Amino acid sequence: MPIDVSADYLIWEGDGTRTITYTSRQSPTSDLAAQVATYTLRRAVSAREVAASNGRYTGSDVNFHVPAGLLPYTAKPGDLITDSDGTDYRVLDASLETLSSRWKCVCRNPVIAYQLYDLINVEEPALTLDASGAAVRTWTETYRQVHCRVQPEEAAVHDSFGTRGQYIRYTVYLSKELVIDAREARVIWKDLTLDVIRYRSSEVLEALPTLEVELRS
Repeated sequence: MPIDVSADYLIWEGDGTRTITYTSRQSPTSDLAAQVATYTLRRAVSAREVAASNGRYTGSDVNFHVPAGLLPYTAKPGDLITDSDGTDYRVLDASLETLSSRWKCVCRNPVIAYQLYDLINVEEPALTLDASGAAVRTWTETYRQVHCRVQPEEAAVHDSFGTRGQYIRYTVYLSKELVIDAREARVIWKDLTLDVIRYRSSEVLEALPTLEVELRS
């Protein structure tokens, strides 16, 4: 008779368990889906694991042990784990352990790994009608205090309706994937308001999702 260890996570509580939010892409075309998982353990990646990874893992990476029964889908690289302190970790590798009762997810904090120490807010417009029936655009925050790195790319002069001005274009390297309409979104960085030109999702683990944004004057 096979041993049932599916509920063994209930005895982890004395080992410093935490509640996480696990965000997964169930298919390449699906929206991001989030699931809260309690009784999760976070442990440092061991020196032995770092050595055996041939440079893939670093000493700042961590392992999350998530009860398989608390996730309704398969854990996989590229997913996101948000710890109870609000820190985001990107899943590098995921494997079923202990008779398939738990997911072991090797994760990386992109803020530390890629020095993403800038902070931005992302806003999108909501359209309402005023008393006369005219459309009014109101900007609301879709994402707040997203860690990133804002890197200037180019500055140029432009002419618009006979008026000369300049624009500065930036690439924003993001700590996590965003779900936005890039045609309408804008970024607030420090005291600047930047128009979003393009959003690129990361297709490989070694790449970060990016925003192309522009400041016009």
